[in-house]
Amino acid sequence: CELRITGPEESANVIRGVFSGVRGAAADMVLANAAAGLLVLGAVPSIAAGVERAREAVVSGAAEAQLQRLIVWTRNAAAKRAV
Repeated sequence: CELRITGPEESANVIRGVFSGVRGAAADMVLANAAAGLLVLGAVPSIAAGVERAREAVVSGAAEAQLQRLIVWTRNAAAKRAV
């Protein structure tokens, strides 16, 4: 199954692939989940509009930039816990 992930390294590779434009089941799942979240938040009027907005975020690089911010924040939080 294309969506079966065996560990964190593979997960990171799949996410990087999706954000660099690789199409397939993983990209479809990311877009669908993002669209559902946007719909629930009231940011879009439909799933279709959410998919389009999510796709724009991937293509523009905004999604990857947000992921990088999350990575930095997570590392900083982990470092503070270790102290």
